[in-house]
Amino acid sequence: MPTLLDVVRSEHPYCMEGKSFYRVLLGENLPELDHVIKDVDEIRNRQRLPMRSVQTKKYVYVFNAWSNSLRDVREATENTFADRRMQELANQGDPFWSARDDLFEFRTKEEFYGYETDPDATINLIDLSDPEIQAKIERHRKLLLDRMVRTKDHALTIKLLNLIG
Repeated sequence: MPTLLDVVRSEHPYCMEGKSFYRVLLGENLPELDHVIKDVDEIRNRQRLPMRSVQTKKYVYVFNAWSNSLRDVREATENTFADRRMQELANQGDPFWSARDDLFEFRTKEEFYGYETDPDATINLIDLSDPEIQAKIERHRKLLLDRMVRTKDHALTIKLLNLIG
């Protein structure tokens, strides 16, 4: 939204989140960002599935506020070529694709991926006991929680507060 407002030369509301990329459209460079926060609230058929994520150059943390590991959310990608192919491989008994298919169908409450070693985000590091990884997870959680509290995000849950607290 900030970019669109700059394009039409309109003022930004005082409470607006985000940064304008208008100068990039004009051929200028922008200062590098430390992180980006992304929000999703609805998928196809107006299904409410709030997902929040914090992405840095090396990692992404995803918080699926709605996930209980039982709620099927496949319909967001259902019947796409990629979804059909993934199900086909899973049905052939490939353990990697079976796990990936389950993740896309049900998700988990939290996900954390390292892009340097896993650019396709296939290995969820959230439960890894490595203290260095856990510190990075905590940093990403805190960035997300701070933003959710500041914006009074409707997806803020007791579960996330307990994870940080």
